[in-house]
Amino acid sequence: MPVYLITGNDGPTIAEAAKKLVQQIGDDDPFALEVYEEDEEKTAAQVVAEVIASIMTPSMFGGAKTVWLRNFEALTETPLPEALTGNVKRLAEIISDEFPPDVTLVIGGLDIAQKQLLAACKDVGKVEIHKRPEITNRNWRREVAHLIGQACGKRGMVLAPESIDYLLEVIGVQTGRVPGEIEKIFCYAGASPTPAQVQDVCTGNREAVYYALSNAFGDRDLQAAYDAITQLMANHKNPESCAIGLIRQAAKFFHQLLEAKLLCATLKVRRPQQLAGAIGKMAPEHKTRFKHYGLRDKSDWLINKTAGQAARYSGPELVGAVAILAEADRYNVSSSLPRRLVLEALAARVISPAR
Repeated sequence: MPVYLITGNDGPTIAEAAKKLVQQIGDDDPFALEVYEEDEEKTAAQVVAEVIASIMTPSMFGGAKTVWLRNFEALTETPLPEALTGNVKRLAEIISDEFPPDVTLVIGGLDIAQKQLLAACKDVGKVEIHKRPEITNRNWRREVAHLIGQACGKRGMVLAPESIDYLLEVIGVQTGRVPGEIEKIFCYAGASPTPAQVQDVCTGNREAVYYALSNAFGDRDLQAAYDAITQLMANHKNPESCAIGLIRQAAKFFHQLLEAKLLCATLKVRRPQQLAGAIGKMAPEHKTRFKHYGLRDKSDWLINKTAGQAARYSGPELVGAVAILAEADRYNVSSSLPRRLVLEALAARVISPAR
């Protein structure tokens, strides 16, 4: 029995999945597709009532038809209006007992948790759950990396670890962007894109904006830092605000380098590329001690890369860098100095090798 319910907490992905499903069903006849959606003129209960009526009414010219309840978000409300509850239960009953064989029903919407409706769709059709990883979940990077790997597999693409980590910064938990970003990369660079090509094509998330500058700090490359500052501020609507954001993001980055330095020292890691493995084998007391270290939640490749960048600085240099960044942040609040000047000055003080 062709009944499909597509839900979860990832709105863009749900909408796209429902659209693709309707396209796959392939009703070229416009009279064989009926779409129902909430608007200002209809309550959610009225929309469900129209869907019920459509299911129970034969196609205008006979034959099969598709009924699509699109972008239905009313079931996220608590408590539900009585009329809506009654109509949704009636829809579930029709799906279970009275559903006509020549109708395909597609329901797409956020957080559809009405138990009777879910149970009915599972019993006689298919339920898809598209759950967006939560940024507060320490495993979100692994979940999104898995989706990136699946999308690459469909295209026969191979991405370098650096490219995958860059995409994680660009995409964040916006999993609906994964297929589109992979498609853009494939069209631009083919099945084996370089990290530079990936960065050329994929931009847009706030975290990704700081990627180039963080790398310059980590590599102790002052010219690369100046180039990144110039590019970032030239493309920002509010350069002064951009400079403040860059300084604060740099402070977070150096805290991460400090974490790597402390972990290497405590776990007696001699080579940076061994840190991820050492974290995986930590003793219980170390797991407790370092449980709040954000670096532990990164990919193995990024952990080892961060450890390598931290090795370019001594412990006192990293502590000093954090102090310099805090001082620069205070200047931005209390001083009339141009923000870019403050940013470039701190880059020079932090990156220049100690004499």
